Amino acid sequence: KNLSESEDELDEWNERISEAEAIAFLKGLKAHEYVAVDIETSGFDLDYDEILCVVFSCNSADATILPDHLLYKQSVVDAFNALKGVKWVGHNIAFDFVRLSWKLGIELKPYFDTLVAHYNLSEMGPHDLKTLAQVECGAPDWEAPIKAALKQSKLDSYAVIPRPMLYLYAAQDGIYTWQLFELFSERLRKTYNADLKRNFFDNLMPIVHLCIDMQLNGMRVDVDRLADLRLQFGDIEQSSRTSLRKVADRLVPNKPWPKGEFNPNSPQQVAKILYDVLKAPVWSESKIEGTAAQLSQSGGEKPDRTTAKAQLERLTYQPEPIKGFADMMLSYRNAKHVRTHYLNHFEPISDGRIHPIYQVHRTVTGRLASTEPNVLNMPHKGGIRNLIVPEEGNILIAADYSLAELRVAAMLSGDETFKGVYIRGEDIHDRFSTRFYGPEYTKIQRVIAKSFVFGKLYGRGWHSIAETFGLTRDAA
Repeated sequence: KNLSESEDELDEWNERISEAEAIAFLKGLKAHEYVAVDIETSGFDLDYDEILCVVFSCNSADATILPDHLLYKQSVVDAFNALKGVKWVGHNIAFDFVRLSWKLGIELKPYFDTLVAHYNLSEMGPHDLKTLAQVECGAPDWEAPIKAALKQSKLDSYAVIPRPMLYLYAAQDGIYTWQLFELFSERLRKTYNADLKRNFFDNLMPIVHLCIDMQLNGMRVDVDRLADLRLQFGDIEQSSRTSLRKVADRLVPNKPWPKGEFNPNSPQQVAKILYDVLKAPVWSESKIEGTAAQLSQSGGEKPDRTTAKAQLERLTYQPEPIKGFADMMLSYRNAKHVRTHYLNHFEPISDGRIHPIYQVHRTVTGRLASTEPNVLNMPHKGGIRNLIVPEEGNILIAADYSLAELRVAAMLSGDETFKGVYIRGEDIHDRFSTRFYGPEYTKIQRVIAKSFVFGKLYGRGWHSIAETFGLTRDAA
């Protein structure tokens, strides 16, 4: 419907459009080589939230809305699935295509994701539609009425948005997706972007398609083991919290805490115990050479009174009672982290599986990322990885390339010594550790050498290495 129509007219049109008109429109899309598509949903839950409308745009000026009361009709779904020759365009297209498949059985092949195209051209971001449309197309803030309506309703579901307002919003999503498609397509056609164009179409978009399939397939979870781990880590979290409060009450009997009891989630209260009461060394004075405290991956510049994990790990090498308090804080935070970041997201949905979201654009290094839950970065300890189990009669296979980044670096460098290490089957980290520290290097020195080697490939500088491992500038 034309965007110039009033909201009342749009609402009346919504009720009037027929199933036959919807099918005729979908059939008419076959005349277009490219079609931008977007959906609006009542929320983000794959199982319970519904698709409210689908928007289509084939040019930079207008869009067409297909309302939800027609989407779930089988004849409409069949007409949608018949569009095999269309090259589909979207922004964060995996979100839309996963839900179209899950909710309606509509299977589409992604051709061009404008979010991923922007990531390919400039990996630093931001990559969201609203920001890109404003920067690249001079778009207004067309989301403002939606935000106001949600604030007024005190709900966060688009289902409460008046349909005419929702359709106007959705239409602009589709139009600006099309405009970004035209802009980014033109940039990729530039001769100097030939490598980026090849990377986008030969690598990134096939991976987007794979990510859609992986999310739809999901993973089977051992629900009995999940229940056991919830109890286990819940008990650790609770007992650690209780122990920390007892220690705090003993150390600070007057209980100056805002709510009358020590809160281990408060950095200010933890810092007061560590630095004011226990007189623990601050960050700039707590470096411990030659210990596992050097191995923290969360170093870098920090305020002196930090309570970050890296500092707590350093303080475990201090005498009691500093060590004991730091140990309890680490135990509490680890249990809470496992519960909130992993166990809470491993609850299967209606098909008995979890469906993590995979994204190609979340890291500047090009590594694949996943959320809800993050199955690509599960802790080795604690049994979290054992929650993923195969279907009956199947097995899980773990496969990993051996030193893939360093082998690629050796190939690209053309350095014969570097390549020779792999050709002869030698240990590359032994070579680097020996070069840095001599043949009698320690286990910790090997870890530092490995961190340097991998960090160097991804642009890590000496300052970061020095801060993380407590090294001098010259050593780093």
